[in-house]
Amino acid sequence: MRFSPTLIRTTASGQNRGKLALYARRGNSRGDMKTMALTNSALSLRLARLALRMVGLGFVFGLLWFPVSGFAGSLSGSVEDRGGAPIPGVFIDIYDSEGGAFDFAVTDAAGVYRFDGLVAGDYYVHTDSLGEFVDQWFDQVPGAADSLFYDPLKAGATPIAVPATGLRSGIIFALDLAGAVSGRVTDAASAGVARAYVDVYLLDGTRVRSALTDSLGAYVVDGLPAGTYAVRTDTLGALRDEWHDGTVAFDSVNPGMAGVQGLQV
Repeated sequence: MRFSPTLIRTTASGQNRGKLALYARRGNSRGDMKTMALTNSALSLRLARLALRMVGLGFVFGLLWFPVSGFAGSLSGSVEDRGGAPIPGVFIDIYDSEGGAFDFAVTDAAGVYRFDGLVAGDYYVHTDSLGEFVDQWFDQVPGAADSLFYDPLKAGATPIAVPATGLRSGIIFALDLAGAVSGRVTDAASAGVARAYVDVYLLDGTRVRSALTDSLGAYVVDGLPAGTYAVRTDTLGALRDEWHDGTVAFDSVNPGMAGVQGLQV
């Protein structure tokens, strides 16, 4: 069965004060959508953190890591907004010198975090505010894009030297509030299209962040720095995908080449 598109316009959330129009047409007779297996351990860890908040466990203060005998190095710092106010409840991810996820902590009411029991060496540290702020690698290195979120080496993050004994302190993050776009993907009868991917791109074709529609076809893509973006569906071949302005989306053509009108966030 084929569906004609129904245009749905919604006011985007966050810093976006414009309108977002996004829709997709069913391109073949398949009624099911392919789903992506979440095999990335770092992504699974992030989802687990979000689940902790959702079940009402509140903020987890301090480090969920038990020091190992003989490892006495420590690392500490704080997270604040651009006005200098502390931000509690931000996850801080620490990675080893090869870029492997190592552990995480959560900022306390004063915005402070700390890691103990570290072996001497270089580490990378990243914020994860679950989309509320524009996340960074230390030191002020962009880290909000999906492709950079779990890869300090690719992102060009600054290594932090931790001593064999004693404390490396003063690792401070100053975060900007994040923007977001939201809306629905629907069929001609205004029924939501579930489990459709919604991708946000820079106009040069760099994918920044993604979301998956819920059972009603609704989505929110958050954690976006201020800028100009293009938004498209990706139904993995089950639907004919389109950009937010109605331009047909082809995987081989970036939004700038396709003439997509940018969406200001």
